[in-house]
Amino acid sequence: MRNLAAVATTLALLAPLPALAAEKIDGVWEGAYVCGQGKTALTLTLDGDADGRVAGTFAFGPRSDNPGVPRGRYVVEGNITPKGQFTLRGVRWLEQPTDYAMVDLKGGAYNSANPGGPDVLTGTLTGAPGCTEFAAERK
Repeated sequence: MRNLAAVATTLALLAPLPALAAEKIDGVWEGAYVCGQGKTALTLTLDGDADGRVAGTFAFGPRSDNPGVPRGRYVVEGNITPKGQFTLRGVRWLEQPTDYAMVDLKGGAYNSANPGGPDVLTGTLTGAPGCTEFAAERK
């Protein structure tokens, strides 16, 4: 997995998708995000519908450089535009660690190597103090 800085630097070279069917975001995405607890492992499992709606789960936990982060998971819902811009909001907890809040995501789906669809998601987090950015790659 690339680190967040490397992914952010690479974004300048990525081409936005010309038109994206919401189903192209389907799958498992692994990466990291930054919040008050530090860099945290992220796994997004997403399922897009033909009308642009997206649903899935946001799972988080420890990384080798931040092993004290607890595991958690919640349901997300949102939408994605034909140009790959998406928003996801936390809906309900499936596994909530003490003192953790759900965060919402706003970002884009980018194509760096896969002509069949996006292979990088990146953007910002909102809803909790100290949260800034996320990046994830298709697995």
